[in-house]
Amino acid sequence: MTLILNGTDNSATTPAVTGTDTDTGVYYPAANQVAIATSGTQAMLANASQGVQFANAIGVGATTPTTSGVGITFPATQSASTNVNTLDDYEEGTWTPSAGSESGVLTATYGVRTGKYVKIGRWVWCGFDIQLASRTVTGSLAFLYGLPFAVANNGDLSGGVGSVGITFNIGSNFYQIGMYPQNAASYCYLTGTTSNTSGLAAMAQAFWGSTTRLNGGFYYTAID
Repeated sequence: MTLILNGTDNSATTPAVTGTDTDTGVYYPAANQVAIATSGTQAMLANASQGVQFANAIGVGATTPTTSGVGITFPATQSASTNVNTLDDYEEGTWTPSAGSESGVLTATYGVRTGKYVKIGRWVWCGFDIQLASRTVTGSLAFLYGLPFAVANNGDLSGGVGSVGITFNIGSNFYQIGMYPQNAASYCYLTGTTSNTSGLAAMAQAFWGSTTRLNGGFYYTAID
């Protein structure tokens, strides 16, 4: 390919260095800056601080995006990396929490039932608000179902934890309420204690009263 060196130093439409395509190449928009143009439009800019800006998209280093509402896009299905220094996923979305027990999701109706999450790499942060309007009792322990991603099999309890901010009309009285996502599953155990001296233990299914409301959040590591 022939390189042409007679373009305009600071023009994206006629770059200083091109091939036979005269509106695609390298140019110098200002002192200590070098840019690449495609189809007569700036595609990438490197500045004096070694920051790199991709046109109408993201700024890396000492640059800022030129257009709001854009950024780095990850594929809808994660392409997992084994490199611990590689960010391979980001996602925001909603999920549907469900009251349940070790027997499964309760047959229930809901007055409130919302959940939101952010996933960065393997880590998932979830918030939820759930209130029963009616339910059929099954099982003996209280679970929260519907996690947006399956929990990794961490081999211990280091993979996630959560807390409850608001409760109404619960089936039993508790001094403290917590929760932890179960390894290799898609639900959380609800845990509680009735005093400031006893330890947290799995909560009885009776916690899910007929109009119980539960608001809280948790985080956990997901399966790659």
